[in-house]
Amino acid sequence: MLRRRGGNCPNSLEVLQQLLGVDTSSPSLSLALLSVLPSKSSAAYQEIQSSLNRTTSLEYCIHREECKEVASSYIIRSLEADTRTIINYNGLEEMTVDEFAAVADGMGEELGWCHFEGRIPDVTLACMQHLCHHHPSIKISVELEKPTREGLQDCAAIADVVFYSQLWAKGKGYSTAKHCLEDQATKTPKATVGAGDTFIASMLFALTCRGGEWNYYSCLAFANEVAGRKVVQEGFGGLGEGMRYLLGQTPPMDV
Repeated sequence: MLRRRGGNCPNSLEVLQQLLGVDTSSPSLSLALLSVLPSKSSAAYQEIQSSLNRTTSLEYCIHREECKEVASSYIIRSLEADTRTIINYNGLEEMTVDEFAAVADGMGEELGWCHFEGRIPDVTLACMQHLCHHHPSIKISVELEKPTREGLQDCAAIADVVFYSQLWAKGKGYSTAKHCLEDQATKTPKATVGAGDTFIASMLFALTCRGGEWNYYSCLAFANEVAGRKVVQEGFGGLGEGMRYLLGQTPPMDV
């Protein structure tokens, strides 16, 4: 049995901070997580803080002081059938739009890029709209992962960058990635466990830190390379170090 900190955005942050750590030419960026967490005195919170090596700020997180446990997913994997059964539990009250807006407004100029998991579409959309109306200079990205979450298409329509999962694309009837992207281009004016989170982290790194040097094809090639490495290993450890040699190339690889 394995136990590790999860969460799409924390996973992406873990990889992103590794990439920033090995790329000496990257601009100085501050990483922060905005999520609902249990009491700061809880062992669960301390575990999350430790897993992110204190290089990702948790100061903007919203704490439910009466709670001691984080939201959890239990993944039961069948080696014989090559299937996964996921059981989710969350005793934390979800973040409200007002709570998000208060944090975003308080950060002000510190907030340059905001990525959303897209887990609760109506709340996500309202939070994105708040940024668009009150902080129009901020770049916004969103992940469309599960096709059963109605309303994600509306989120995609106002995002600067959209990450479509294979699960979402297939669930919406797309037969190929090209089919999905071509059709989505007409709808949006303006993607194994952890691999998608790694891809998102790597793409965000490429766009924010190498956007002036790499074109979109180079950014995609880099993100695919890092995500491919995640598929063949357990956990996220060492992904950044493994990409050090590619970060010295401009562009990072032939595409």
